[in-house]
Amino acid sequence: ILFVGDRSQKSQRSTALRLKSFRDALDRTKNSITAELQVDVTLSDYVSKIQDELLRNPQPNAVFAASDELALDVIKLCANLGLKIPEQISLISYGDTDVAAKMEITAVRRHFEASGRRAIELLRSNSEELKREELSPELVIRNTAL
Repeated sequence: ILFVGDRSQKSQRSTALRLKSFRDALDRTKNSITAELQVDVTLSDYVSKIQDELLRNPQPNAVFAASDELALDVIKLCANLGLKIPEQISLISYGDTDVAAKMEITAVRRHFEASGRRAIELLRSNSEELKREELSPELVIRNTAL
């Protein structure tokens, strides 16, 4: 499994959190990341770095993209390399934006609207004791993973 994340300044923290969550999930299922690639999407060579990982031997059988935008790059690269998704490489992204829905990418959906509503509730409650809450993500299965 290849993890592809964005390590540019604007995404560094969220990529680190997604990578940690991804590793934790793999540990629970006794699987492991075989390759980890964090690219700076503001640099022009990041696509070639992803391509190098897709072509290495042994080739990854799955890619987890830390964003829907990175998943699109993986789809384009696989098409250019003649690699079939999901037959040869499964792909899952994080975010489930309109892009993922339109491209029928299997994605981990964060409930941003529910998170926003909960944040407003907490702010309005004027509670002295604010605590961290996490809403569980949801896996939306589409056409890029078997």
